[in-house]
Amino acid sequence: MADCRIVMLLALCSYVVLVNSDEDFSGCYVEQFIELNTEAMVRCRFPEKNYGIFWFDNIRDTNAKPIISYDGNDKSGPGFLGGEYNMLANGSLVITNVSMHHERFFKVVWFWTDDFFTNIYIAVNVTVSPSQDSPFIRECEDEPYPCILSAADTQRLGCSSGIVRPSTDLHWYEQTGQGERLLDSSLSTEIVTNITFNTLSTLDSTELRNNYISELTCKIPERGPFQQRSTKVILYHQIDRSSGPISRLIVQIYERVAMRCSANPHKDVGTVLWRLDLNDIIAYVTNKSNGVLFDDNMYRIDSDGTFSITSAGVQHEGVYTCNAVRPGGEFVMSYRVIVVGMYG
Repeated sequence: MADCRIVMLLALCSYVVLVNSDEDFSGCYVEQFIELNTEAMVRCRFPEKNYGIFWFDNIRDTNAKPIISYDGNDKSGPGFLGGEYNMLANGSLVITNVSMHHERFFKVVWFWTDDFFTNIYIAVNVTVSPSQDSPFIRECEDEPYPCILSAADTQRLGCSSGIVRPSTDLHWYEQTGQGERLLDSSLSTEIVTNITFNTLSTLDSTELRNNYISELTCKIPERGPFQQRSTKVILYHQIDRSSGPISRLIVQIYERVAMRCSANPHKDVGTVLWRLDLNDIIAYVTNKSNGVLFDDNMYRIDSDGTFSITSAGVQHEGVYTCNAVRPGGEFVMSYRVIVVGMYG
């Protein structure tokens, strides 16, 4: 019976591509992605009751025989007998070890009665997923998370996708009070091997507008086999003391000192950096994390951007400056801490 049906397949020419995104669809998605060197599935779904399912890996040769077939009772075909292919009960094709040979058009023929069938053509693309979870920023290679860089020392930023297949886009964005702003960058693609690629997006950071903080994100967009992935870098700019008022805080020795980054903290804290004497970054807050970069026992940073000295000493005197980017704008606040009293 199976041989009879193969003859019918080659003789008839009613080609219908069946695609549906509903949960109860019958058919296959016409473009699918499978990972190199893995066991993978070309996904289809046909009713449990059918009159035969036949898979072909050659759609040009009208005399080609199925690589695997199911006649309602048994599986057969050279691909099945040789162990290269298998088929699930719902008609999905299983490739036991994906190679570049499998990047091609497949055809599946589904008999839904003894005499009527549907041809579905599927473009199968072989992928290589990047080894890292997020794009890689070259200038952040030796920096702790989050990567915080001085704009004065960083003229260009390079972000790479990692080794992938197919090649992908890569874009830089700046976080502003009104949301994300797409930045101009130069894009290039390196051929790593004859089947893999590395995309590099280079940003000229001198083109950024002169704000206090530039929170930048490098993103791989969601497209084809790839989920959206991103990584972040924060650039801080040199600020003249005259750019904001300095409030004096006179505190007793051993006293706890709390400095707010805004008179009216916003629920969405945005990005906050604290600096001592406009030099090193000592603490940060982003929408995803916050932390103190050194001397954890003496300093504390809250999620709303409030910075605290847990027990003030003369070594803590100086000007503490908060730079923030939040919905509604950017601003700077400074506090001059003066410690009085005697050590007991």
